[in-house]
Amino acid sequence: MGRCALLVAACIALAAPAQAQPATGGEAAERAEGGAGAEGGEAAKGGAGTAGGEGGAGTEGAAGTEGAGVEPGVLPVLGALVPGVLVHGTGHRIGGDRRTANRLLRVEALALGIAAAGGLPLGLTGASRRLALPTIPLIVGGGGMLFLNWFSDIYGAAGGPRLAGAPRLALPALEGRLRYVHVYDPQFAYRSFVNPGARLRWGAWHADIDAALALDADNQRVRVEGGRRFHGPRLAGDGVRPQDGSSLGLDTALTMHRYGDDGFVSLLGEVVGRGRYDLARVAPSLSGAFAEMWLGLGLELVFYEGDTVDPTDWALGGFGFGMYLGEPAGTHGEVRVFYDHFRGDLSGGLAVPGGGNGYLGSLGVDGFVAWGPRWGVSFWAEAGSAYLAGAGLLYRRR
Repeated sequence: MGRCALLVAACIALAAPAQAQPATGGEAAERAEGGAGAEGGEAAKGGAGTAGGEGGAGTEGAAGTEGAGVEPGVLPVLGALVPGVLVHGTGHRIGGDRRTANRLLRVEALALGIAAAGGLPLGLTGASRRLALPTIPLIVGGGGMLFLNWFSDIYGAAGGPRLAGAPRLALPALEGRLRYVHVYDPQFAYRSFVNPGARLRWGAWHADIDAALALDADNQRVRVEGGRRFHGPRLAGDGVRPQDGSSLGLDTALTMHRYGDDGFVSLLGEVVGRGRYDLARVAPSLSGAFAEMWLGLGLELVFYEGDTVDPTDWALGGFGFGMYLGEPAGTHGEVRVFYDHFRGDLSGGLAVPGGGNGYLGSLGVDGFVAWGPRWGVSFWAEAGSAYLAGAGLLYRRR
């Protein structure tokens, strides 16, 4: 995560042009009109929705104009990195935005408390499995808040709004995707996958199917998902006029992964709540950026030859930090870095440093760029116990 933060800060600071202004209410309405056929943002990572949701207060809403006086530059960025990794808001404080700096510092204190409430009991019991389900959501939630808060300081200190675009305020009824994914996993022989998928929306509801089919091995993964959007951008033309890309929803999914060459099949059921928060609500210096978090529960059954069944319950979760690119009426997109606390998919999970009990999830970057209301490209790279990289075409239809 530290390397990701440094790379993001350097790119923003070097490439950013003149400071962008916050959107007015009229501009937000224009985005709703222009983005009616725009991509929802969930197709970036395979598996319908893990890529961060579908993308209400405008940029001038709750944040107002207070704190807009941050002066981005090299010193604020360096301060956001060190000592900002420990004292959040340092970059904004050096840049002259004390109000936002104090907000970030308060969020850090809250996040540390939440992470400690989960981490201390789990650590003192040697990562007892009995405590995993109630404590891991606190650890992922608190830890996610810490990283997202730190990335927010870096983003604002580097002048992120000068590069950022606007969110899509309406989503297409039909969305298709087709990608090639290369996987390097030392435990399995497969390497090449074709990854087709589609998402259908009606009102606040959606259904999604996603497949990963090996081209060089007997291995197939199929995921079916359904969900409801309670808040935020929805299907174009349903009368909902959100002010930004913030969203909240609940998804249920069933995933079947067949390892034909290895003689077993896994079946995973999950229920996950997902949220996105446009950071312009926090401060103007964070306009164009968003934070995501998802938490849920899963039950996996692994069927081996000989009728042996191995059940495992999972505490699911993750978080991501991203930024909008361009305007929905023209060329537009999103890019995001994320952490996914799960090891049962193609990327697997990282080992705990020092050989401790438990596991870590995977780190990744994903996003998409669309050059009109229908066509675009998506990309995805992820690292856990395996390494993945993929890219392909997107198609949207109102």
